[in-house]
Amino acid sequence: MLEESRKSTTVRCPANQGLADTHCYKFFNSELEGRTLAVTGSKLFEATAADGTPGSFGKNAATVGDLKIEVTELAKVDRPLAGAELGKRAYAKVTVSTTAQIRSGNATCENAVNATIGQQSMRAQLLIGPLTPSQ
Repeated sequence: MLEESRKSTTVRCPANQGLADTHCYKFFNSELEGRTLAVTGSKLFEATAADGTPGSFGKNAATVGDLKIEVTELAKVDRPLAGAELGKRAYAKVTVSTTAQIRSGNATCENAVNATIGQQSMRAQLLIGPLTPSQ
């Protein structure tokens, strides 16, 4: 199971565990769900409706999803970007690692541990900005 959902803080992450003086900003399922609901009016993972309308994982109401995003390796961009005003805005690059799980919501396995049905991890390097110089 992915880590317990809690407020995002700068912490150590598996993506940069062995590196000195590096931190990670984590986004957990509950935070992403709340923001998605506030902005779009839709849930991140839709449950199967009482009338049997399939949810995000089909008609199996016992299947649940979990998601964690880690942003690491914040660094300044070495050179100006084409079209950007020099000295006015800054850009940064980060590495984003995402781990998603699909698992049974039934606690019927041995020792009340849920079996993971599937897990996928992805990593991308992103350019973010423009940022104000104070950021």
